Amino acid sequence: MNDLPDITPFRIRLDELDAQMADPNLFADPQKAAMVSRDQQRMSRLVEDYDAIKQIEEQIAEARDLLKDDQADADLRELAEMELPENEARLTELQQAVLVAMIPPDPTASRNTHGGRRGGTVCRTTLSRLLPLCRFAGLEGADHVLQRRGARWLQGSDRAHHG
Repeated sequence: MNDLPDITPFRIRLDELDAQMADPNLFADPQKAAMVSRDQQRMSRLVEDYDAIKQIEEQIAEARDLLKDDQADADLRELAEMELPENEARLTELQQAVLVAMIPPDPTASRNTHGGRRGGTVCRTTLSRLLPLCRFAGLEGADHVLQRRGARWLQGSDRAHHG
């Protein structure tokens, strides 16, 4: 059911970042400590969301099995029927969040600088990485994810326009 890219490299990176955060010498350089901390938080959120996807997929499968079972308790079936659309929506939301989080941050971007784009816009390089990931995962609404990030689509094109 899950067509997301492999999470293993991200788990390995999170382990590396956790080890760096545990080293007291890291904090001798506040700039590096801040960068490692941001990366660690980003990787941690990505891995947590990926793990949540697995749990929701299991819940969806159990709900579908329960709905197919004519012998199941009517109250349980009703509950499964109510929760299924919510879990499916949450699954799509998490899949999109994971795909976006898997895109490496722009190394030229900084929290303390402004590159001339309006806040929240996504550069073409990022868009060129995001769109294939969304298509790979078969996610509908990839344009919605990009709109939330501030990108605008050109009609019939895979390029973003910064305005």
